[in-house]
Amino acid sequence: AEAEAEKVSATAATETQAQAREETRPRGRRRSRRAPNDPRERRRNQQQSEAAQAEEHHHS
Repeated sequence: AEAEAEKVSATAATETQAQAREETRPRGRRRSRRAPNDPRERRRNQQQSEAAQAEEHHHS
């Protein structure tokens, strides 16, 4: 039972670290962790960020 609890807390710690890393990263890059080397994913992210910038520009 103790080993199980240790495993759980270790997993929780890893998830917390991952989350902390996510938060230190600039906003908008969150999605890239899943497939950073997938060109389609990168292109989609680029389109999204460009669209977001256009939106911001439009609102100002």
